[in-house]
Amino acid sequence: MTSSVRRAWVTSLVLALVAGFWVLGALLYRIPVGLDASAFPAGEFLQGLFPGAEHAIAGAVWLVFAALVLAAIAFFWVRAATRRRRAPVDGERRDFLTGTGAGLAAGFAAFVASLGSASLRALFGWGEGNAGWAGVNANIPERQVAFTHPEWRSDWRGSRIQSYRRFGRTDWHISDIVLGASAIRGERGEQITRAAMDRGVNYIDTAPDYSAEGSEHAVGRAIRGRRDQVFIATKFCTPIGHLPAGTAVADYERALEESLRRLDTDYVDLVHVHSCDSVERLMDENLHEAFERSKAAGKVRFLGFSSHTPNLLEVADTSIDSGRFDVMMLAYHHGLW
Repeated sequence: MTSSVRRAWVTSLVLALVAGFWVLGALLYRIPVGLDASAFPAGEFLQGLFPGAEHAIAGAVWLVFAALVLAAIAFFWVRAATRRRRAPVDGERRDFLTGTGAGLAAGFAAFVASLGSASLRALFGWGEGNAGWAGVNANIPERQVAFTHPEWRSDWRGSRIQSYRRFGRTDWHISDIVLGASAIRGERGEQITRAAMDRGVNYIDTAPDYSAEGSEHAVGRAIRGRRDQVFIATKFCTPIGHLPAGTAVADYERALEESLRRLDTDYVDLVHVHSCDSVERLMDENLHEAFERSKAAGKVRFLGFSSHTPNLLEVADTSIDSGRFDVMMLAYHHGLW
């Protein structure tokens, strides 16, 4: 390998590593937050190309596209250097395949290098000032948990909620076991919600992007005629993800209106800034203006946020210091944060 070819290899790989870390890494870090398509460049256009997608796919599209661009740069750079090296031997003849093998190898190496360096930032928090997404679950023991118990024990029959306690800064006392409705939908979801309420559960957590609207529809049907018995929490988001910082006030209000329509109710008790990893999104003035307007109109009573992200600590501290939030929903484990 001549010095010019070697320089092409080294330079293209360095470019892939640097761009992978600073550009792809920042993008890869944001994807697990679950943001709406509007959080990414041309996100709504790209979402339209995948009409069946239940989650925002623009982030993943841009991630792969950027990695392929870096791979293409490496391919053409190394192939050109290889062709120049062979020119004195082959004269002016240019064979289409000359240098192609070396270019493909360089492109593949750049593709892997860019995604590898991106992973260092996203998974391990390098450059983010936290432990990254890998750190969120690092200290939680892996255990096999039965989501549906294999047997129905007789002593469960007739069991009910035993205690209630005050919820955040609200005046509502909620059951010590509540219903997280992220995976429910359809008639079965409706039955589960009613069964929970029959046993004394009086807090239901739902969202537009839970089961792609299915959760809010099921909960809405289940609470008909029993609305005053239950505290309903939903999120400032769309059916494909959470609204990003900078979203227009009208769009925040529209998202809440759509939740009310699906839930078939005039108001919700609580709206969350969901899966919040950034202070910018937590303290977005447009969001707070939309909340105050909706609260004045009687459409929502309380504001909260939820976080199960690497930047949980800063988000939680900021929310407390701001005094603007009534409820915090945190993914808490003694081995974390």
